[in-house]
Amino acid sequence: SPKYIGIDKVRYSIYNNVNIIIPPWYLSNKITNAIIAICALIFGYIADKKFKDFLSSIDKSYDISGDSISSDYGLQSSLLSLAPISVSNRYVKKSIIAPQSLGPFNNIILRYFVKKVLGGADKIFIRELITSYFLKPLNLKFEEVSDLANLVQLEKLKGKEYINDNYVGVGVSALLEKHGFLKSEEYFKDIIDQILSRGLSVYLINHVSYGPINDLTFAASLKRKYYRDNDRVIFFNKNF
Repeated sequence: SPKYIGIDKVRYSIYNNVNIIIPPWYLSNKITNAIIAICALIFGYIADKKFKDFLSSIDKSYDISGDSISSDYGLQSSLLSLAPISVSNRYVKKSIIAPQSLGPFNNIILRYFVKKVLGGADKIFIRELITSYFLKPLNLKFEEVSDLANLVQLEKLKGKEYINDNYVGVGVSALLEKHGFLKSEEYFKDIIDQILSRGLSVYLINHVSYGPINDLTFAASLKRKYYRDNDRVIFFNKNF
């Protein structure tokens, strides 16, 4: 998305063999974009010949949209994440779903398109057993493997003096509310309360740390509203 192109260019500028490509439909107006997205989702078709030729030259594409394809993020977000996969299935030589979380799919429309689009991929990898519970009823074939992040070279842990065996890290995400999950604070509070009830403590861990509404601000709000005086819920207010 053009919203993040500047951020991505900086992130990937450390590699001399990585190019950032913006699909041409992002340069169109809102109505045109909607038509393009619908055609991409249903038929895997795009009209831009130059971009089709570019896609056809690619040997393998790896989709890393991850947990965006889930009822937690809402129908619109999920369908927008499925549309590029549908295009990839049609034009790229081999379309692969990288190890990621998928589901749940609590909407009949979402289940239909997940089955249709992911069923057209050449290979589906998942990283957690729970994802299999959502894919098996759709008769989708997959392979469970390790998360790609586990291949990253280890770095010396910052803030290691905080780490304790009696803590559980909870990844609190602001994106759920952004995509329509209006009770996301209560959702995470319920998870945290269950952990606390077992005698454990909690680290609030952020993933997305830029933009006006991000995981850092979301975690700070959780801590302030529900756990201000509870020293068993730890919020660092920094990105490790």
